[in-house]
Amino acid sequence: MDRADGSWPARLRSALERRVANAWRRLAVGDHSTAAEAALDWLLCRGAGHGLVSRNHADGYCPGLSAAALVTAAAYGQREAARRWAQWLMAIQRPDGALPAAGSHGPSIFNTGQAARGWLAIGNDLPGAMVAARRACEYLVSRIGADGQPRLNAHCGSCDPWLPPPVLLVGFSALANAATRLNEPAWREALDRLVRGMLRRSGLIHWDVPSPFLAQAIEALLEVGDRRHALEALRPIEAAQRRDGAVPAHWGSLSDSTQAVAHLAKLWCQIGELDRAERAIGYLARRQTAEGDFREHARWSVARRRHGAAPWTVVHFLDASRALVEASFKTHADKLPEDIHALDPRLQAIQEWLSAMPPVARVADVGCGKGRYLRRLAPSFPNLRFTGIDTCAALLAHLPAWVDRRCGDLLCLSAADGEFDAAFAIEVLEHTLVPRQAIAELCRIVRPGGQVLIIDKRRSHQALSLCEPWERWFTPEEVRGWLAPCCDGAAVAGIHMRNDRRRECLFLCWTATRRATASCAAA
Repeated sequence: MDRADGSWPARLRSALERRVANAWRRLAVGDHSTAAEAALDWLLCRGAGHGLVSRNHADGYCPGLSAAALVTAAAYGQREAARRWAQWLMAIQRPDGALPAAGSHGPSIFNTGQAARGWLAIGNDLPGAMVAARRACEYLVSRIGADGQPRLNAHCGSCDPWLPPPVLLVGFSALANAATRLNEPAWREALDRLVRGMLRRSGLIHWDVPSPFLAQAIEALLEVGDRRHALEALRPIEAAQRRDGAVPAHWGSLSDSTQAVAHLAKLWCQIGELDRAERAIGYLARRQTAEGDFREHARWSVARRRHGAAPWTVVHFLDASRALVEASFKTHADKLPEDIHALDPRLQAIQEWLSAMPPVARVADVGCGKGRYLRRLAPSFPNLRFTGIDTCAALLAHLPAWVDRRCGDLLCLSAADGEFDAAFAIEVLEHTLVPRQAIAELCRIVRPGGQVLIIDKRRSHQALSLCEPWERWFTPEEVRGWLAPCCDGAAVAGIHMRNDRRRECLFLCWTATRRATASCAAA
């Protein structure tokens, strides 16, 4: 018999190898399992009023920053904050559809484009949001000349003539998504004319502008579908990226711009450069303050003292963290299993839990992947109506034909309040960036009196495992505490896998009953 099959020296060697590999990986890309949660808390606290205050406009709320934060908050399931900021933007929208510049009444193309994105993101959740988005886009189109040049007005306090070309393009590029959502092909034609005209300016895609502006221009090019010029603009930045993930604030600068690093991390996720994105996010996580925010320049102490908190960095960091998780699952979608053994204790725990469900109950498998559990459960419980929910559309394509499918993120599920009689999530919570919000969403979609089941890994075993940098395992009481605001009777039990000789089982199973009067808002 081969000693490597199970002898204690082989198991010890394997455990040590996993620990060393995990340590090296975390040293290279950082451990940011709680960084997004801290950043989100800071953002919600900083934006407790109508919106957010930019570092450069400390005398009042910044419409562009508030609109960008609106999109981020909505993606993280913070609906109340997103609605509040969207309503404030609607209240300050000018009669011509534009949004004013921070601290003035003059129109701002950048703020108008950001506001249009925000209103489109919140969609029909807020009455009047789509009307406001249409008015904003009509203003943007009116600022595009027949020759493809932007029509800028230096009067009425407008800041547009002094904006760098990258910032202008960011405002106009909102028309790309709006033209599709609002069925206005003429808007897309006007945008294409503008992009062709602005690309003639070499400053748009070279290092003669600060790296935060350059990152904005690259995102705008990706948004309008010009991938070739976007990749061309990224090449010098990639060459300048340090091994720790940072990029200089300017070409040849000794200080690092955390805003540019966070923004570029999101862009690298979009084009599939996940290694660069991981290093950039790890760099930011290591430099996150105790309050959860970041400083604009993070290398020299003089720059850190001169610049305060950088809210734009927080917004981009949250977006990049989500993009990294989604891109990682899309990249490794083919490696995820499609089936599970009929005698697997996790499957048996779900089957025992489902056996108490009433006939024709609606059950959601949140984070279903390729449906390996649903393949076993649906034939065993033909009277139940199963729905698989996952953030990756490629994975949903593998679901059996008899299972309903829906695309949605656990942080912001595309389901109505109380739509399901029961919901379960198997090894999904560990990949969510804000677990308490994920649990609140899981409970929200379950009707009062409905059932919730969560199976995930025990934290004490994480140090011996090779994990993704965002992965977070849990203690028994931690998840019970997150279930308590929404549920009654929260209980936890261990799941003993076959041939598992550890004193503490790896998997934990939490069950609870949705309380009738719970609001299910994340604490």
